[in-house]
Amino acid sequence: ADYKIDAFIDGFKELINEHKDVKFKLRFVGSVAGVQKGQFEKKLYHAVEFVNHVSHVESINYLMRSTLVLLAIPDVKGNEGILTGKLFEYLASQKFIFCLGPVNGEAAQIIEECAAGISFEHSDARGIKEGLLGLLNKWKAQEVLRKNSSQYKKYSRQIQAKNIAEIIL
Repeated sequence: ADYKIDAFIDGFKELINEHKDVKFKLRFVGSVAGVQKGQFEKKLYHAVEFVNHVSHVESINYLMRSTLVLLAIPDVKGNEGILTGKLFEYLASQKFIFCLGPVNGEAAQIIEECAAGISFEHSDARGIKEGLLGLLNKWKAQEVLRKNSSQYKKYSRQIQAKNIAEIIL
């Protein structure tokens, strides 16, 4: 219930209805809460797919075959400081990140710093739809969605472990 997705679903549905020439597929790998799953199925029926739990290796294979990835930050008090493990996995994949969460939050700042995607407030229906449309137009023009930036490397486990070791030692 803390993942507010209504504006995203509505924007995505409008995009599907306005661009029938594109076969959209919104795929979720792993568990999706029943409420959100029901919302996606009700409004996006044929354009959504749910894949039950798979091995980590298989989930990475799905990730690497994706055009872009959706990162949702819970809409809870203090969410500006939430950094999910998925954020770092998505950064390493070098896939374009479409983030729903606080645009002034740490996740949004890292995404911007790494030129890794775009972020929208959960309720920004217009911005979300325009963001999706912009990405669709780039995809149709066969443009690269994610800018080439090596900034994401500083968030790798190896670099972060080295930084912690330097603090401790």
